[in-house]
Amino acid sequence: MQQPTGFVDETFPHHICPLKKSLCGLKQAPCAWFRELKGYLLSQGLQCSRSDTSLFILWQYGIIVYFLIYVDDILITGNSLPFIDKLILNLGARFSLKDLGNLHLFLGIEAIHTPVGIFLTQHRYITEILHRAKMSDAIAFASPVASSCSLQQGPRKTLTDLTVY
Repeated sequence: MQQPTGFVDETFPHHICPLKKSLCGLKQAPCAWFRELKGYLLSQGLQCSRSDTSLFILWQYGIIVYFLIYVDDILITGNSLPFIDKLILNLGARFSLKDLGNLHLFLGIEAIHTPVGIFLTQHRYITEILHRAKMSDAIAFASPVASSCSLQQGPRKTLTDLTVY
């Protein structure tokens, strides 16, 4: 580590300081890492989402890429596999990363790939909660929500029976 500004030893100005504590243990490390990653993503043409600071989006020449960050997990998806592969390759050259392949689990949401798309479920998460609460053998009970209501778009009307919703 270079000598901090204002604390440079005048007799040895070019000496470096040995670290007694890892930078990863410092509270500022995640902010510094995110700032560095954000700068890199912006330089690659991605833009910050206005609604979520951890989401970056690229829309260029028909290519759409979504780049979502949660702590140290990153989810990348889009309509151009060659662009995504190139982005991952460039990220690997700049940052230490491990490509875990296709999405299977992210933030407790399980992704099951089917021929018609991706099915998102929290079955595994719910099962884990039931197990922790020692309710794995509990009997299922029907939800009080009406499942037979069909919602249709049409002229706006005041709801006559609010209890249905």
